[in-house]
Amino acid sequence: CIRDRSYTELRKVVWPTRQEAVQTTFIVFVAVCVVSLFLYLCDIVFLQLVRLFTL
Repeated sequence: CIRDRSYTELRKVVWPTRQEAVQTTFIVFVAVCVVSLFLYLCDIVFLQLVRLFTL
């Protein structure tokens, strides 16, 4: 049965510890913040360029 095979596979999974999960979540959060800041700065630069060339 498919359900039995799924449970068998789930038992093979190595789940992260709480510390690993928190650490990975923090890394992802920081990465998202850095990328967001970069995109925000790019948006400001492009906005100024458009304003400069559309006068």
